[in-house]
Amino acid sequence: MGSPTDRILVASAHAGNVIARINGARAGQTITIPAGTFAGNVTIPSGVTVRGAGKDTSWIKGTVVYGSNCVVRDLKLGNANCSTRNGSGASNTRFVRVRLVGGGQSGVPWPNTSVLIIGSRYSCDHITFRSCVVERNVGSDPDFSKGFNNISLIERSNVHVESILFKGCTVECSARF
Repeated sequence: MGSPTDRILVASAHAGNVIARINGARAGQTITIPAGTFAGNVTIPSGVTVRGAGKDTSWIKGTVVYGSNCVVRDLKLGNANCSTRNGSGASNTRFVRVRLVGGGQSGVPWPNTSVLIIGSRYSCDHITFRSCVVERNVGSDPDFSKGFNNISLIERSNVHVESILFKGCTVECSARF
């Protein structure tokens, strides 16, 4: 029997179990997500791999924050709020065959929030997206001036963003970046 750091954990089809498994994972663990839609916000701890059954099959329907040295593959991520963003100091994280969705939440000051946010609050570096799909922001506000971005890469005086790679990705019907 291997150590906890090299185990593959298969989350049951119950949404609470899937979300709890991801949030409670430890570095070196792989969380396998079955087909289905699982609602809840997740923070992928540093060093964790999250693997789904396919970018159109396994859906984490909530905000996703990721750490360093993570691998996220074969999943759909996001919801009406921002789908995915880096945690503090995230680095060396890879997304492979991931569908990113977001925007469209009504009743909030910014109903057209970005699908993918890189930087903004926290510095990050060496983040890779391979064969991913970034869906069109489904914002409910027809005024495109209210943040209608599919991808926001934001660097500030105390937030630095370096070495972000998009390889073989598709961005669908982007109003702007």
